[in-house]
Amino acid sequence: MKYLAGSLCFLFFLIGCRDNPQELFSITNEAEFTVPAGLDNINTHIFVINNLPSTLDAGAAQNGFSLEQIARVNSSTAEIRGTFEMPNYSNVLRVAVNLIDPTGEFPKREIYFQEAIQINHEGPLQLFGSLSDVKDLLSKETHSIEIELTFRSPTTQTLENRFIYNFVAFDNE
Repeated sequence: MKYLAGSLCFLFFLIGCRDNPQELFSITNEAEFTVPAGLDNINTHIFVINNLPSTLDAGAAQNGFSLEQIARVNSSTAEIRGTFEMPNYSNVLRVAVNLIDPTGEFPKREIYFQEAIQINHEGPLQLFGSLSDVKDLLSKETHSIEIELTFRSPTTQTLENRFIYNFVAFDNE
């Protein structure tokens, strides 16, 4: 029995010693969207930002890489903040952001989310990146973003928002 436990420990040690992929560079993009007043708290409201230019190829070239040298691209962090002033986001219950291929060749993928927004939240909404590889979608000329918002109560004012998001490119392992 102790040989089995020792073998398992050694196996886990070997698995943990693999090289981690090297981060090559990151890309930051920004888009704006408006949340109108009068939205209910029953439905999930979807805001689509179409035809955003992809900067993956330019980011790779600027950092001395080609698309072939990139193994995968993952979402990193994102935030939603006010365009002109900092709105109160404590009314937001849940946020999910999807990356959409305008050609329809690839299915949409969730890239950012936040499901634990405090009722007394102040400041910008910080979103977490998901684990999906989006290199194939960002290799295209343009992409679209779909922002899903669920509210705690109906919205009472129009919110002008900036969505600032980051992607990280990793090398071939």
